[in-house]
Amino acid sequence: MTQHRLESLSHEECWAFIASRQVGRFVYNEVSGPVAVPVNYGLVDQTIVFRTARDSGPHRALNGKSAFQVDDLHPEEGKGLSVLIRGEAKEIPMGRVSELFPHMNQIPRPLAEGVHNTWIVLTPSEVTGRRLGTVYLAALS
Repeated sequence: MTQHRLESLSHEECWAFIASRQVGRFVYNEVSGPVAVPVNYGLVDQTIVFRTARDSGPHRALNGKSAFQVDDLHPEEGKGLSVLIRGEAKEIPMGRVSELFPHMNQIPRPLAEGVHNTWIVLTPSEVTGRRLGTVYLAALS
């Protein structure tokens, strides 16, 4: 029998995990419902920074509640990590973007085609994380 165990991550563990990754999912609402899109991101202190196109869904979702999720899951091994950040996303004025570079852990470099010259910052209101582990239990006879 297999039993899956969930363990909450501390605030520090959440941010250390997020800092160790490059891609997460920006989650926002559209008219037809919630959407999650993968984006490359960087961190400035404890805020998420990413780039998008001006006519994109993430850009249209600004100034509202949104979320950001980063995972590292290994279902075949029964383990993984997941961090969820809830907050508000706002556009960074282009004139202020260069001020962020010295403080950013990595510069977001979008993989999708197109011009991604709109910079977004997600300021967290809540950060939660979970570690999934598997404990194998011997079948009782």
